Amino acid sequence: MERNVCHRIIVTLGTVLIGTAGSAIDYQSDIAPILERVCIDCHGPEKQKAEIRFDELNPDFLRGGDVDTWHDSLDQINLGEMPPEKAKKQLTAEERRVLTIWLNDSLKAVVEATRHLGGRVESRRLTRYEYANTMGDLLGIDFDFSRELPPEPASPEGFLNNGRTLEMSPTQVETYLTVARKALDLAIVTGEKPDVFLVEQEKTSVGKLPRKKDGGAIPVNPEFVLDVTEFPRTGEFEIAVRAGARIPEGHDIPRMEVWLGCVPGIIHAATAENPQTYLVRGRMEDFPQSGDQRFGANIDFDGVIVMLDFFDADGKELRYKHSRYSDPPPKPRKKGAPVPNLSAPPTEPYLDIVIDSVRYEAPVIRTWPPRSHVALLDSVHADKAEEQQASLALSSFLPRAFRREIDSVELEKF
Repeated sequence: MERNVCHRIIVTLGTVLIGTAGSAIDYQSDIAPILERVCIDCHGPEKQKAEIRFDELNPDFLRGGDVDTWHDSLDQINLGEMPPEKAKKQLTAEERRVLTIWLNDSLKAVVEATRHLGGRVESRRLTRYEYANTMGDLLGIDFDFSRELPPEPASPEGFLNNGRTLEMSPTQVETYLTVARKALDLAIVTGEKPDVFLVEQEKTSVGKLPRKKDGGAIPVNPEFVLDVTEFPRTGEFEIAVRAGARIPEGHDIPRMEVWLGCVPGIIHAATAENPQTYLVRGRMEDFPQSGDQRFGANIDFDGVIVMLDFFDADGKELRYKHSRYSDPPPKPRKKGAPVPNLSAPPTEPYLDIVIDSVRYEAPVIRTWPPRSHVALLDSVHADKAEEQQASLALSSFLPRAFRREIDSVELEKF
């Protein structure tokens, strides 16, 4: 049954990709003074940034021909990009409220008028970031759904969300639907709860790592290594680092870089007296993974490894000669000779990071089935016929997808 429901929801997600382009507020008395005060300096007779003049835009959204530019302007206001932060004149809260209400009401009026007059409403696909946000909101999954989508071409005015440039070719439709299928594979699960791999260490693993660029290897010099020999190939992971720092007087807070494979993220450490737990999350698909073959004689680790690098506030590595960190003991120069001793630790306070523990967990599963699965299929009952199950799932999903109530006639279309 789930396969049938998935197919129907995919069609719905494809439908959501397409969006359409009166008010009691008066343009001349309410809107024009706002534009004159805030916008005309940069978009008026003397200066036309992005080749836009608000003093020449036609406020008649239905017949004036400037509805796309008005729509783009609304998007820029909602994103907080117009006016820009550096602009001397900013919209007051009341001006922003009035302007956005007028733009929204005017755009809705155009949609209604063209629908009933039999006119053609210009449709457009969602931008990559709009699509990613929509999918995340609908499915409840933290995943970059936009990575496989084509970039947006800029309009003549410089906007990336202009309906005239966001057309949908058959190839693009198929690309969007492919992404939707992949999203549903992540959201809906089958079978038993998968095994969770959990590795935790208080002391660093020790072993050889590449110290020079050789055979495609990237030189690394970590201060702490967590050896993860078994791991899933897909799914969300979580790295929890409990750490603090020794910070002598006059030094700024040091930093850690947390690597899984070779993709770092930066953490600013707390004090050693008050250690904190720092969480780094991601998806295994986005990080390099080992294959079935060993790396070679120069590397002692066969799985994925979590590496921590320590730096001061200026980016200088914190590495001292009195500690070997993750390095194996050096071989004696002569057979039978003692292993060279480490240097004595400094007698004065020194800047350093102290690791209490590092934990790797994947896949991260807080509930089973996951919330994304329950949100889509919680209303489905296995004892009902397949068509009834699909209808129940869509009855729950469609109002969220379209952000309005759905009647039985519309439901039948899916």
